[in-house]
Amino acid sequence: MKEKLVNLLVKVKENKVVAIAIVAVIALILVIAIVAAVAGSGPKKYEEKMKDFTKALYSESKMKDAVDEIVDLRAAAAWQEADKEAEDFNKEYKKMKKNDDEVKDLEDALIEYAAEAEDSDMKIKISDIKKPRKDKDNKKIYTISATLENTETDTEVKAKFVFYQDKIIDIINKTTNSSLFESALDIF
Repeated sequence: MKEKLVNLLVKVKENKVVAIAIVAVIALILVIAIVAAVAGSGPKKYEEKMKDFTKALYSESKMKDAVDEIVDLRAAAAWQEADKEAEDFNKEYKKMKKNDDEVKDLEDALIEYAAEAEDSDMKIKISDIKKPRKDKDNKKIYTISATLENTETDTEVKAKFVFYQDKIIDIINKTTNSSLFESALDIF
């Protein structure tokens, strides 16, 4: 047994280049895996969620699905309570409960907003979706810029979708700095 171990060490010593190459390949694979994991951080399937929510803006039934699947109502209500400030968000989120009035009011307002829009000919198209940007004050909040076009009026708005973890919590008009979720609450 001792002899086999000595023979193995001799072979490794003779083939230093091969051993170094193997170690280098393993190190390279680890570096690529780490970079891919870091670069892939951010909301999952964010483009699909943004497109689905945009379609839900003018369909009551799609909005009902959206508030269940792609909107975090508790986080969205906390975001509104924190005046859309990431540094105040955690405090409000911890205070907010799933069945608080603010959460239910927001859900009702978004569904009503979509129901009202359903009666119009409004169609919104989303384009020019950018990469997610992590908020400097809260690492679980991401913003993603995009262009929203109202195909009925041919107007475009530069918007910022706000995600908490993997769900939408607001859409902000970048020109006026107004919140779609806040507007829905104000109207309904």
